[in-house]
Amino acid sequence: MKTFKLWVHKSDFSEEEVVISQEDLPQCSVGDVLEIHHPGDEFSRLLLQINSIGHLLKGGTISVQENVAKLFQLRSHRDVNVRKVLRKDVELDLVELVLKDQYIGRSDMYRIKQSLIGSCVFVGKKLSHSGMRVSVRDMFRKDCKVMCGCVSERTRVAYRSASASMLFLVQLSCEMWQFNMNGGLFLETAINGFFADLLSQWKLQQCNHQVSIVLFSRTLYTPQEYDQLSATQQQCLSQAGDGNYYQDFYRVAVDSEIRSDWGSLLGSLRLAFSEHCKVVTKQRNELGCGINSSASRGNLLEAINMAVNVYGRYYMDCDFERNGQQVIVVTPGVGVFEVERDLMSLTKLRIIELGIGADLVCLAEQPLHYVPLFIFRSGPGVNPYKIPHWINHSYYQSKARQRDAPVMRGF
Repeated sequence: MKTFKLWVHKSDFSEEEVVISQEDLPQCSVGDVLEIHHPGDEFSRLLLQINSIGHLLKGGTISVQENVAKLFQLRSHRDVNVRKVLRKDVELDLVELVLKDQYIGRSDMYRIKQSLIGSCVFVGKKLSHSGMRVSVRDMFRKDCKVMCGCVSERTRVAYRSASASMLFLVQLSCEMWQFNMNGGLFLETAINGFFADLLSQWKLQQCNHQVSIVLFSRTLYTPQEYDQLSATQQQCLSQAGDGNYYQDFYRVAVDSEIRSDWGSLLGSLRLAFSEHCKVVTKQRNELGCGINSSASRGNLLEAINMAVNVYGRYYMDCDFERNGQQVIVVTPGVGVFEVERDLMSLTKLRIIELGIGADLVCLAEQPLHYVPLFIFRSGPGVNPYKIPHWINHSYYQSKARQRDAPVMRGF
């Protein structure tokens, strides 16, 4: 380890992230990795790779690019400790890259990863390869988040899109107008909780997603109620596998919108929720029967397939500013659904073949069994079930709920 006087330079002086003279570190060569930090600073240690060695600086000094020094809190004209480290000691296990406002295919992702092998990266670093631009967001080494490190052939690279095409499916089942454990309606939790927190995170991370929001619900009718309807009214209903009849309702609240400020979206959602309920209630009043289904008996897979139809021909008239398609289902249920076996198999096949991400966000409390759980409608007796591995599921908790949650400690 050797002590140097730190200088800070801009890009007009040198494009290199670190500039050092050959006479100061004769044992180092191009490609070596240097660790730089202030004496006594154990947490803000910077790793940079030597790309060139010249004679631009006087002896005993080292210069770091201005934005890099600011990120790692390195102060100019102060002493820093510099030492050479081995790549295997700072090898990264996982690197997350963020791409925005551009389309990058899988072959391009592979080329970007290959170009990173043997290089040194840090959080916030801007990377460019053949016109493709990405930035480093997070890095992990030995299950710990780090600020910098070296990429090797064993390092996994994950890509995160900040400009994806996202379709939200909000299930307006009967639980939406029930109270949760915090004393609020699930409807309020969805709008003022989940969507408000999500939009604030998008604004913080400067995301530029294309968003569509669809509301869906199902009205159930018994066979006795169905027999009392006229022939014209019966044509509007369909029969489920359990013998009951149903009618599905869908409403587009937001259609492929891109906004710089999503604050006004919450008001539009409240209005759309109210209008959807008026339409469903009016239909039930005209027929004189029917009830709003619970989340478990709703039209979940039908809504997902409708969303998949939107992305089914993504290769035609492709938007080269969007990267990634995502379907997010927001439900007030616990993650248990009654579905048709054939429809589940078809949905699974389409989701996997098209490479569409499917997420399930539950507003209720997590049960004590495996979720999500699909129970097949097979008439009387014990219903077989299936745990779908192709759906990512999570349970929303408000910030106040997370803060007040008890901490479980082992013995």
